[in-house]
Amino acid sequence: MVMKNETPMTAAETATYNGWSSYETWNVALWLQNSLPLHSLCLDFGDFADVIEALAELDVTETPDGVSYTDPLVNVAEINEHVFDCDEDGEPLNDEDDEDEGGWDLFGWDGPDED
Repeated sequence: MVMKNETPMTAAETATYNGWSSYETWNVALWLQNSLPLHSLCLDFGDFADVIEALAELDVTETPDGVSYTDPLVNVAEINEHVFDCDEDGEPLNDEDDEDEGGWDLFGWDGPDED
């Protein structure tokens, strides 16, 4: 029986955690993507290994929920792919030379005028 406010989950969703391969992966990704200081740090670094190293230098080893960033259940390849847009080897999926200038042309605009 499905309650009114319940969303039925598919078999694939119940085999994972909110679409992530594990609770630990989901929790780390959640914090990296939704905490402004952590997200800003992610923007400064190319992959998860670099962020873990920077956080360790600050004596930060786990999420605010207590999940270790180095927990073996954290799927690093999945974090790199979805948080950092990297392939399984930690290499960027998009070559910088192929990127447009901030996606301005998406709206038919060339971007801010440069003086």
